[in-house]
Amino acid sequence: MERIRKISNSKNFIFYVMILSFSCFLLNFIFNVFVNAAFPYIVCIISSIYSLIAAFLFIINKNTKPALMMVFFFPFIHGNLITVDFNTLFAFIPAIFMVIAVVVHHILYKTKLKMQKLFLGLIIYMLGVAIGGIGSKSVGEFYANFKWYFIFYILIVCAIIIYVMLVISSDIEMNLHDYAILITYTGLFVCAEVIAYWAIMPFVLDIPENAFFNPIQLGWGNKNNVATQLLMFLPGPMYLHAKDEDKKIYYASIGYLFVFFIVLVFSRGACGVLAFILPFVLAYSIIVSKKKKQTIIIHASFLGAILIAFSLLLLINQTLFHKIWDILLDLRFNSFNGRSSIYESLFEIWGENKAFGVGLIGSFNWFVDCKNYQFAHNSFLQMLFVSGIVGTVLFSIYILDKYFHLLKNTTKEKLMVLSTFLFPGLYGLMDVTYLNPVFMVTMLASYCMINDVFKDEDPRFYIYG
Repeated sequence: MERIRKISNSKNFIFYVMILSFSCFLLNFIFNVFVNAAFPYIVCIISSIYSLIAAFLFIINKNTKPALMMVFFFPFIHGNLITVDFNTLFAFIPAIFMVIAVVVHHILYKTKLKMQKLFLGLIIYMLGVAIGGIGSKSVGEFYANFKWYFIFYILIVCAIIIYVMLVISSDIEMNLHDYAILITYTGLFVCAEVIAYWAIMPFVLDIPENAFFNPIQLGWGNKNNVATQLLMFLPGPMYLHAKDEDKKIYYASIGYLFVFFIVLVFSRGACGVLAFILPFVLAYSIIVSKKKKQTIIIHASFLGAILIAFSLLLLINQTLFHKIWDILLDLRFNSFNGRSSIYESLFEIWGENKAFGVGLIGSFNWFVDCKNYQFAHNSFLQMLFVSGIVGTVLFSIYILDKYFHLLKNTTKEKLMVLSTFLFPGLYGLMDVTYLNPVFMVTMLASYCMINDVFKDEDPRFYIYG
């Protein structure tokens, strides 16, 4: 037991988590593609085993960092497409294991719960989601006879989530450097999954050479979800590049690898956000770095190499170059890239219950009927649809509260954390980040990890013990 505890708290533990997580993903993905795509239970079996290991780490360690690292990787191990009907089974079995483990941890180590800086705004946001659908009768059979107990059900789930986060964050021993390392290697993990997809799909497609251009579907997410996560993880390697003078080139290489994959998964919205934020990211890394001249040279070298690579591609294979270029610039402004029909239908249904929207279940019923989309492709419109004007106001308060705390008494470390939320948040104006399960898990886990950024401010206050 002591040996397991020692390994789980070692610096190399993240690599063990990556190996385990990637093995789970490959098993899921290969089973889905080659064996039986209609058998989703493999997802539940693998995720349950994975979550049992994480639960075990919660119990044997007072420091919740090792287990939370596994939770952070958890959304990315699912290489199967999850059906709507199967979501409940897939989500709740691992969740039950986690909750039980956290309760045991709380009792075993007599954890003193401490309210963290960003939790109050999060509670307001959860309240906004919970009240969605009050009085709605137009979307889905469930809301034809709306029951108030559903609100209490959502509130109970939210309360459990907050409780779990309080226990984890109160017993975590993790600094901002550790967090930057985690998001850096999680980003590498996502890149490896994309490479695995490109390597496997030629054996599946009728035209193997189309694998690179085939819309990416990793099971847990498509090209837009991949790009969202890489935007979230990009500040990690750039922060480490600026702070770690001995590994500047190594971390810069990882950062530019993320840039490369954001472009080549062909998410046009993410590429637009990247083009906007990249100058600020580069400026940040130069300002933070002690060796500014060396940092400038490194960035200039990477940018020059990218320019040369695209120039050579244009000279060697103009067809391939123009195909990539045409995909990235396939912008249909007159229809918001095909979203206008979604917006029109969304506003039509929302108009029947403007105050509280159609509710969380009602929104999923509607998007299932639409078949082509799962979300409204805008975080604020999604909240407007789900929870109406009231929920959107509460969501806005949450957003303002989060950025207020991160901008207050701004430090270089706070800017790094701010960027991990802001970059995918900007993309959320063209897609949905909030209410997307994968992003929500990584975001909520991040909330538990970043207490160190507020250590010099007002002390956290105990709410129990």
